[in-house]
Amino acid sequence: MKSDQVKVVENYIKETNKQLQLSKTNKKDEVYAISPTGEADRVNPSPRMMLKSAGVTRVDYRWNYCRIKISAKALKFAVGSGIAIAGVYAPARAVQAACSVAGIAVSTSNIKHGVWFDYNYFTGIFMGKAGKQ
Repeated sequence: MKSDQVKVVENYIKETNKQLQLSKTNKKDEVYAISPTGEADRVNPSPRMMLKSAGVTRVDYRWNYCRIKISAKALKFAVGSGIAIAGVYAPARAVQAACSVAGIAVSTSNIKHGVWFDYNYFTGIFMGKAGKQ
């Protein structure tokens, strides 16, 4: 790789490590780090039990982006104001775009489940992948 490409990768890793450190102190949000093999490891222990509900609100970190999962309840707020979770802020336009890709009408109040989407927190862009929870 060229030296400028190495610097970009190093910056991604540095930013991801920073986000993971911030997540360790936040006991409210569920945060997972996904290994290259696809295994999920909990970053921050939480006293809450995961209950069956209309989706979950959590962040799964990959090395250069994260998968944000927003529950139906939180989604109603996020489409208007964006969402800050585990040190990552996704603006309302990114949440709205994710809902559009996932086939969720944001204008309706009958959102039954949440949405997930891939978001590059380093560059601040929605990566075009989204789905329903």
